[in-house]
Amino acid sequence: IVANATLNAQVRWYQEALVSTRNIPRGEALSTDMFTMMRREIPSLAAPLITTIDDIDGMEASRTIPQGKTLTYGTLKSEEVI
Repeated sequence: IVANATLNAQVRWYQEALVSTRNIPRGEALSTDMFTMMRREIPSLAAPLITTIDDIDGMEASRTIPQGKTLTYGTLKSEEVI
């Protein structure tokens, strides 16, 4: 006996990532006290998450980061040194 069946599956991926503890205005230099590590669902692979605190060294917010937002490389830029 041969049978065909359709199987629907929903896969969710979780990862530890940095999450903002307060609103961070665009252009503000980032520091460790602005973030906490939390296990978050990864909705897409399009925007890689920041997973270590070392990755924010020398960076600033490229746009306003709302409180509770998971930090991605798209929300960072190198700090301007004058």
